[in-house]
Amino acid sequence: MPEVGLSALDRAALTQQEQDSAAPGIRYGVQRFVQANVLAEGSWLTNNDDRRVCRLVISSPGAVMLSVQFGTFQLAPHARIYLFDRDRQFFIGGFTSDNAQPDGTLATAVVPGMPW
Repeated sequence: MPEVGLSALDRAALTQQEQDSAAPGIRYGVQRFVQANVLAEGSWLTNNDDRRVCRLVISSPGAVMLSVQFGTFQLAPHARIYLFDRDRQFFIGGFTSDNAQPDGTLATAVVPGMPW
C-alpha cells in the first residue's frame, strides 16, 4: 500500500527542548508538515457495490498518536474520509464536506499510534 512517511521523532532532543524552555509544560504534540496528494498517491479499488476506495498510509515512527490537518478539504458529494490505526482496531470519521471549516480546511482528532 502506498505510504507517506515522516522521519522518526528525536525524543531526546524534544525532552531537552522542554528542559531548556523558559516556560516548561506538558507538550501535547509536535506539528510536522507533509504534503500528500491522496487522490494521486493513494491505492484505488472498487468495492462490490461499485464504491471506490482510496487508501494511503501515513506513518510517523514512534508517534504515540497522530492527527491530520487537511490544508484543502474538498470532497465529492457522498464521499467520506476515515482514519484508522495501523491494526484497524480504532477509527475516526465518516468525515464529509460538511465537516470542512469555513476556510476549506479540516483538522481531525487523534488516532492512536505506536506504544512507547
